[in-house]
Amino acid sequence: MSNKMTLAGIIKRKGSHVVSVDRDATLSDVAAALTARSIGVVVVLGADGRLEGLISERDVLRKLAKHGPAAMAMSAEQTMTRRVITATPETTMDQAMAMMTLGGFRHLPVLENGKLAGIISVRDVVRAQVDINQAEVQMLRGYLAAGAAPQRLHA
Repeated sequence: MSNKMTLAGIIKRKGSHVVSVDRDATLSDVAAALTARSIGVVVVLGADGRLEGLISERDVLRKLAKHGPAAMAMSAEQTMTRRVITATPETTMDQAMAMMTLGGFRHLPVLENGKLAGIISVRDVVRAQVDINQAEVQMLRGYLAAGAAPQRLHA
C-alpha cells in the first residue's frame, strides 16, 4: 500500500521549528543545543537564511573521537555536513523513507522555495505511519461493526 501523505502534513502536525546555529558557533555550543532540546540535529544557516549544512549527534561524536576535547572549540563550519539531501513539502512519506534509508541518515531538511520549511526525522515518519495505521484499523473496525461482510481477498 503506497502512502501519499506528504511532508507538508507532517510539518503541519509537528510544527516547523528548527534549531539553527551560525557557522562560527563552537561544537560546544552545538552539543549544548542538542542536549538542551533533546534533538538529534541542528542546521547551519547562512546570513540569507539558506541552509548551509547540518550537524548531527554523530558528527559531534566523530569529531570528539578524532580530536579529543579540542574538538569542542571547533566551529560549526568545520564540522557540518555540507552536501545535504533535501526534500520539498510535496515529497511523500514513502519517498522520504526511501531517501533516508538509502542515504543512511535520520534527518531530512524540507525546503520550500529554497528556504527551510522544517526538518523531518525518521521518528516523525514512523509516528505518522503509526497514526495512519491506527486510523485504518479504526475505519475497518467501524466497517465490520456496521455489519458489512468482509470481502474475500483470495478465491
